[in-house]
Amino acid sequence: MSKISLTGSCDYIVIKKNYLIDDKITWQAKGMYTYLLSVSENATFNLNVLKTISKNGRDSTANIINELESNGYIKRIQSRNISGQFDKNKVAVRNL
Repeated sequence: MSKISLTGSCDYIVIKKNYLIDDKITWQAKGMYTYLLSVSENATFNLNVLKTISKNGRDSTANIINELESNGYIKRIQSRNISGQFDKNKVAVRNL
């Protein structure tokens, strides 16, 4: 069973509450993780996009992303371009 289910017009979601009672992550991290779960599976995220959809600044958003990553909720993926050079980081949301 997946952690999230999008229903009907996607105006609401149903989630398991196991991460909400995890005392290892902050309320801000729980909120961002909920947001990341609520968007399309095909969505791509980067720090600039995430900071523009909230009142948090760049450093605060980066700290939340680092917190989620260090606790295993998300995984940052370093992609490469055609030449093999580092390209943008992408965030993969783990459906725990």
